[in-house]
Amino acid sequence: MKGSEAHVPDISLSVLHALPCAGAGGLALLHKVTGLDKSELIGLGAAGLVTHMSGELPGWRLTDVGRATGAE
Repeated sequence: MKGSEAHVPDISLSVLHALPCAGAGGLALLHKVTGLDKSELIGLGAAGLVTHMSGELPGWRLTDVGRATGAE
């Protein structure tokens, strides 16, 4: 990790690993899988790690930064 990168708490890493499987299931499923609430997911969004998509395929998705962070 570079000095300029923010530290991602372990609980956030659990979300980064759960999102590809459970993100389309919505907030209730993500909360059940990870224990995080909506405000914590929004915080991950503010950090650029996740985004919420609406429309035909709604749900929480990893951003490119989130995928890279989860792969570390």
